[in-house]
Amino acid sequence: MPRFHLVQPVDAPRDIAWSALSDARGLAGWQADEVEGIVAPGQRLRMSWPALAAEVEVEVLELDAPNRVRFAWRDTDVTFEVADGGVTLASSNIEDLDEYEGSGSAWAVSLATLAHFCEAHAGARREVAWLVAPVRASAEMVHVFFTDESALGTWLGQGEPIGPAGGEVHRRLAPGVELSGRVLSNTPGRDVLVSWEQDGDSVLALRTLKNPQDPQERLLLFGWSRWTTTPPLDSARAALELAHHRLTQLLGSRRLA
Repeated sequence: MPRFHLVQPVDAPRDIAWSALSDARGLAGWQADEVEGIVAPGQRLRMSWPALAAEVEVEVLELDAPNRVRFAWRDTDVTFEVADGGVTLASSNIEDLDEYEGSGSAWAVSLATLAHFCEAHAGARREVAWLVAPVRASAEMVHVFFTDESALGTWLGQGEPIGPAGGEVHRRLAPGVELSGRVLSNTPGRDVLVSWEQDGDSVLALRTLKNPQDPQERLLLFGWSRWTTTPPLDSARAALELAHHRLTQLLGSRRLA
């Protein structure tokens, strides 16, 4: 399986993008939910997602300020390079096909979150709320429910389909709860990331992962990243929780392959 190489435009000063890659607080603004440690050659960072009971220790293999940083964990390494107008990412080889495709999509979501953080919320502290449930459906089938208008209408209110990155999003989740913004990432057959203007320009990631507890299932994940100290409206939180429940029931009950 080849390495993957991703290019992410970032409409922000180069030093802001570099800070987001070379500082623990910067990394927590778009990557892991919590990051501890120092970004320096030979140092190790602890990246964790407490709500998901996940944690990884990351080694800093290389740091060429303000251009390039390379991280490694387990059998994986990734290299970020900063240039005027964007960030690129290159990975090590990944042998497993599902892991390869899932990692590429996950990094596309992360890089799009990085760009949004640098462009709209640089320096702000991020809070993430996760909704997680097992479902019996393929990644490709779940992506249909993430993007197709007929499928979206069964669980995410009314509005337009979610198209390619760069397009607009307009959904009415519930009476008085609107979700408008931009499609920041949309990997065919995989994951989606959209911005939510009415909620302080937050972002909502719609994803699936392998379920480590059951190879016949996947985990349906909604990741809601916010960079504001203002709590979310109860109505918005309730609408999102209900949408996740609806989709879980649809995918779980149909036993989709």
